[in-house]
Amino acid sequence: MRDDAIVTAAEDIPATLDAWAAAPDTVRWPTRFPEIAGPLADIYRRYVDAVSALDDPDARSVVLLGRRAMPIMTLVQFALWCDAARRNGQRLVGHPLFDHLAGADVPAPDALQPIGQPAAPGGLWLRRLARTSSWTPWRRLPRAMLAPDGVALAHNSLLRTSLRDGSHAVRNAYGEEFALTDKTDEAFLARIDADGLAGEVTAALTRELAVDADIRERLADNVRAVLVDSFDDSARLLGRLRATAKLPTRLFSGTGGKRMSRALGLEIMRRGGAAVRHDHGGSFVLLDSPDSVALNEMSVSTRFVVATPDAAESRGLRMAGQRAAPLGDCTIEGGPGDPGLDVGGVGLARTPAAGDRRRVMYVSTLFYGLHQVSPPVLPAPLYADWQTRLIGLLREMPIDLVCKPHPGGLQPPPALAPTRDVRTVTARFEEAVGDVDVLVYDFPATTTLAVGLCTDRSIVLVDHGTMKFGETHRDAIAARCHIVRATYDQRNRPIIDRDELEAVVCDTPTVADPGYFRRLFLAAA
Repeated sequence: MRDDAIVTAAEDIPATLDAWAAAPDTVRWPTRFPEIAGPLADIYRRYVDAVSALDDPDARSVVLLGRRAMPIMTLVQFALWCDAARRNGQRLVGHPLFDHLAGADVPAPDALQPIGQPAAPGGLWLRRLARTSSWTPWRRLPRAMLAPDGVALAHNSLLRTSLRDGSHAVRNAYGEEFALTDKTDEAFLARIDADGLAGEVTAALTRELAVDADIRERLADNVRAVLVDSFDDSARLLGRLRATAKLPTRLFSGTGGKRMSRALGLEIMRRGGAAVRHDHGGSFVLLDSPDSVALNEMSVSTRFVVATPDAAESRGLRMAGQRAAPLGDCTIEGGPGDPGLDVGGVGLARTPAAGDRRRVMYVSTLFYGLHQVSPPVLPAPLYADWQTRLIGLLREMPIDLVCKPHPGGLQPPPALAPTRDVRTVTARFEEAVGDVDVLVYDFPATTTLAVGLCTDRSIVLVDHGTMKFGETHRDAIAARCHIVRATYDQRNRPIIDRDELEAVVCDTPTVADPGYFRRLFLAAA
C-alpha cells in the first residue's frame, strides 16, 4: 500500500497507543484533526451557558465544582471520531468505549482512569514552612504559620511574587484537607438534585452535536453518568465545607482547576471572603479561549491575577470576564511580572559564530492517551506518528538536534518512542534553552512557549490547524515566530512541507526581538 493510500472500507483504526504499537507504520485516522476542534471548544461555551442558566446559587456551585472537562471532552471526541469512522466504513479499535459508542452490543465501559498525579510527599509541615517563608518576611512568619490572614494552595512564581509584595500573613497549605468534619449541611444536600442537574447539563452539551442520533444517545448516557457521580461528590464536599465552622477568609492559589482549591474557593466566596487565583505559564493570555478561562478560573474567583497590567488588558481575558459575569464578580488584575518566565541572561546573549551548525530543540507536549484537553492535542497514536516523522525531517537537516519531550503523560512503548534515536534533554527547559539557537513547538498551551517568547531565540510554531491565538497578541506572535501550517494527507495525518520547514529552521535569523513579550510577561522596560 502506498504511504498516502486511502483507507478501505471496514478497516480497523488503532486508536490507542497499545493498538497502534502493533502496526505503527499504518497509522491513519477517520477525519482531519481540525474538524473536531470546533465542537470540542463548544463544550466550554455550552457548559458556561448551562451554569449561567441556573437560578439556584447552591446548584450553580455544585455544577461549577463538578465540571469534568477532561472526561467529557474525551467522550465527545470519540463520539465524533466513531461517527466519522462509521461514515468511512471504518472501526476504531483499542478500547471498549469505541465499540460501545459505535453501537456494538457491549455495556458501557467503566470511566476512563485519569492521568496519574504524583502522590503528596512526606514532611508536609516542613514543606509548608519553607514555602511560606519564600514570600513572608521573617518578622511576619510566626503569625503566618499560627494565625494567618489566608492560605495559599500553590507555590507558582507569580503567586509568590504577588504575596511577597502584599501585606497579608499567608500560610502555605500544600496538601491540606479542609473538610475533615463528619458533619454536613443536610439542608444544603436536600436541595441538590444531582440526577436532575446532570440531565440538564448533559442535554446542553450533547443535543446539537453533529453525529448520528444513536451515537449521540449513547454519548449522552455516558456523559450523564460522569456528571451524576461528579455532582454527587461535589455536593457532599461542599456540604462538609459548609459544616466546617472555621475556614480561611482568604484563599490564594494557582489556577482554579484542582478539586479542593475550587471547592474551598467557592465556600470562602459564599461566606464573603476572597479567592485569588494566579495565572500559571502565560498561555491563558495568548490563546483565544474565553469560555475555558471563564469556567476554570473566573467563575470560582474574586480576583484573577495575570503577569502584568498589559496582559490584563488582553481582549480574550475581558471576554472571559464578560462570560463569567453571571456567575460572580471577578476582577482581572495585572501583577508586577512573572519571574518564572524569565531565564535571565542565558536567554538573550547567544549569537552563533559564522559556520556553526544551528542547535535546534524540538519541544513537545505530553501524550494524553485517550484523554483530551483544551486546546485539543492530537490523539496519542497520531501524535506519536507525527513526532516520529517531524523528528525524521529535522534529522535530515544540517543542524544539531535535541528533543525536550514532556516528562509526564502516557508514554509510547520505548521501542517506538519518537525520540528513541535522538539526543534528549532532561534538564529543565529554563536551563536547556541557553544552549540552543532555534526552538520548535507544535502545541501552544505550554509554559515553555511563554518562556521561549521572552528569549531572543528563533521560534518555529507548527500549527496542526488548532492554534487559535487571541486577537490582542495574534499579530505579535506572527511577527515573533515562524509559523508553519500543517496540511493533512489522505490518511488524515498532519504533514508539513519539508522545504518550508528547513527554510525557517536553517535560513532565518537566529536572533529575534523579544521586547513585546518581555513587556507582556515580565513588565520589562
